[in-house]
Amino acid sequence: MKLYQYLIIFFIIMTGSALKGQDITRTDLIGNQYTWSSCELTKTDMQGKFLFSWQNLAGGKITWTDPSNPFRILTFSKESNQIIWLDNKLAPIGNPINLDQLGMYNISGICSSKDGSVWLFDHSTQKLIKLNQNLDKQIEVPLRIKLENSSDAWVQMIEWKQQLYFLIPGENAMVADLYGQIIKRIPVKASSMHIGKDGLFFISLKDSLIFWK
Repeated sequence: MKLYQYLIIFFIIMTGSALKGQDITRTDLIGNQYTWSSCELTKTDMQGKFLFSWQNLAGGKITWTDPSNPFRILTFSKESNQIIWLDNKLAPIGNPINLDQLGMYNISGICSSKDGSVWLFDHSTQKLIKLNQNLDKQIEVPLRIKLENSSDAWVQMIEWKQQLYFLIPGENAMVADLYGQIIKRIPVKASSMHIGKDGLFFISLKDSLIFWK
């Protein structure tokens, strides 16, 4: 992805944050934008042209969306404690996954895995969990992350190039291997992290782009 494309993405992310307040935007590898507020998720292309939308009317407010796989998009609602997968047209894939039924009640971070599994951070147990597509636990390891004890506490997570990245906005990012073991910290204090075609990039606390390949 060329620099000007990153700048367009950066502009859309920052403009959405400034004008819409509570809206959150994430990008996929193609450059499409996914913006959500309350129960509605909207997909636009890199030029901002509307493509599709979806409303999570039954599942409540959308907490997080991971579009790193644009054909299998992960959405999560803390309100209903449910995961819903969407296709590239934002149509639901299968039935919602109710994490209450799996004994997970306080998820404060989530992202998809390249193999179709899902990574979750359970704030109550301070554990990193990986569920396969059959909802079996493949990995469950301790992960000490300092989060506020509030319902809004959240750690951003992305799997990228055989590693798992964690970011608490305003803190240094962390990197783990795919067994959940922290292997290094990135000296970047950022408000958010995103995936682009050529790598991972952060938006710093001063609203500048920081690339991490």
